[in-house]
Amino acid sequence: MLTSIRTASIRVGKPLARGQVGIFDQILGGARPKSTKVAYDDIDTDSFEIRNHSAMVDGSKTIVYEVPVRQEGVQLFIANDGPLQSKRPGNGGMRMLAYGDEQLAINDAVRLAEGMTRKHDCYCTGFSGAKLVVHCSEGASPKTVDRPALMADCADALESLGGSVWTGCDLNTTGDDMDILVSKTPYVLAGIGSSVDTNVATAKTTIGSILGVIDAHDLDIRQQSFMVQGCGKVGKNVAEMLVELGARQVKTCDVVSKLADIPGCEPLAEGENWFDQHVDFLVPCANSLAIDELVQDRMPAPKFIVGAANQPFANQSVRDAFDRAGVLHVPESISSGGAIMADSVEWSNQKLFRTVDADMLYAWIVDLSRAKSKDLCERAKNKAVNISKVIDTVYSGPNATPVGSNFPEWLEAKRRENVGE
Repeated sequence: MLTSIRTASIRVGKPLARGQVGIFDQILGGARPKSTKVAYDDIDTDSFEIRNHSAMVDGSKTIVYEVPVRQEGVQLFIANDGPLQSKRPGNGGMRMLAYGDEQLAINDAVRLAEGMTRKHDCYCTGFSGAKLVVHCSEGASPKTVDRPALMADCADALESLGGSVWTGCDLNTTGDDMDILVSKTPYVLAGIGSSVDTNVATAKTTIGSILGVIDAHDLDIRQQSFMVQGCGKVGKNVAEMLVELGARQVKTCDVVSKLADIPGCEPLAEGENWFDQHVDFLVPCANSLAIDELVQDRMPAPKFIVGAANQPFANQSVRDAFDRAGVLHVPESISSGGAIMADSVEWSNQKLFRTVDADMLYAWIVDLSRAKSKDLCERAKNKAVNISKVIDTVYSGPNATPVGSNFPEWLEAKRRENVGE
């Protein structure tokens, strides 16, 4: 079976001992700005407004803060899954959208923050779930927002939270935005100062998860067909990697049609729908909730759904229907956790994160996600209806050693393997 991924040679020296260099040592003495607060000293939310959300009636513990923003038509919400705390800070990216109304933005922040907790628990990154959501209204849009001013407001909020929430890129925010943000506050994890691309890191977990499914089912990727739905910063990388791995067919689509034109892939023609395609793997890499009742009714059932999209199913009823049809879904807590795995390394050992060859970090991400996906399938006996019954058993949980702290050990093992020890 052709299931190997090319990795670069190791370019780092002897790994640092676990805990030898922590991120706060780097914050206080490295290139990032020193916070105006001592990390975790005081959490000050007096200037924030706590907002209600729909999940509260179901017992959700997520707290949503609206923080001050100094421009018209822009609101910034910070959702944290549970009380703010120092031992396990919240972590989640900042996304920017023009929602139908502010309540939709608040509810989305809650949904995404709680989904982030599942990702963090899956690999034990050392974080809990959080999400920053920017809602554009009154004529404002992601294209018209004064981004430097917004990043200044966000930095003020993160400073007030004293390191209990960390953020990075997400939908409609960029590396340039994070460069501005990290110049004002240290509570940013986005591959800054390193060669690591967090979009590639996320794509690597999708690839690792696909390979884990292939391992568990004893398949050959050269005989598998794929439909990559969404070819943005992550989906494009996923499609390219599938071609590199020798997939029999990789179909692509995007609302911006030119993005789907990827060498070695088959972009859908105008008027073709991704949910009408006969494929082995559906790989959702676009917006959340895309797999809805229409897709349920129209799409010829693929064998597997493995993608990078957060919460790809519109609701539990649709998810259950695919389960009953025998479509095995690897949850995104496994298949799209690459960026937060990279965050865990950056948080645990910033010096190593900045100097390590990015390809080695990506290979580590593939190894971990491949093993976890394979383990999930085997525990479920390769049956779709069993996935939800066993998914919690493959989670590392919040109390294990943070996964980023184990990266030096993996590097050392690879070094020994390369030199034949």
